[in-house]
Amino acid sequence: MNKKILFFMVLILSKPEFIMESNYKETYYYKCFFNPITCY
Repeated sequence: MNKKILFFMVLILSKPEFIMESNYKETYYYKCFFNPITCY
């Protein structure tokens, strides 16, 4: 779980343009970022 959170944090910090590509990805990543339980 911690590794998954770390992965998303790194992805958000390193590739903001990738996350902004679509509303679905943006919503998904932010949902995971604020509430990791929803990722599963």
